[in-house]
Amino acid sequence: MKKTEGCPTLEQTSEAVPPGGSRYIVDEASGMRSEELRCAKHGCWYLRTYIKTLAVWTGRCEQCGAEEEQELQARALLEKRKGELRAKVEDLLPNYEAQVREQTEKDVAAYTASIRPDFEAEVRRRLWEQLHGQIETEELAKLVAELKSAKGAN
Repeated sequence: MKKTEGCPTLEQTSEAVPPGGSRYIVDEASGMRSEELRCAKHGCWYLRTYIKTLAVWTGRCEQCGAEEEQELQARALLEKRKGELRAKVEDLLPNYEAQVREQTEKDVAAYTASIRPDFEAEVRRRLWEQLHGQIETEELAKLVAELKSAKGAN
């Protein structure tokens, strides 16, 4: 059973809904189910309906709906003040420079520690390739010299 977003019910808070069970009616023809639930936040009753064709619950406590609408309006007003908020943040940011430096040092140290083994392995691999190349060149030169001296002796 899907729950309505934003409006907690007694079901969602694991309290009993209502004494004697949930009050609901089902319309078999349309597949709609309506329940009368008590809002856990406000204590009022509200009607919630399940629309089978859309597989969605609809309905919420009026007070929860009003609070949600107020929050949406406040967010819209806040959106209009983005520039003002940005300016406030820019004014405050210099006060946090010491904190920025401290956190940067911690993050860089943690990052360095985390990549150090891989980095050391890569440096070791490159050194191995370099040493291998030097030894191979020396050994090749020795073998060429041996072959020349063996050919000259024949």
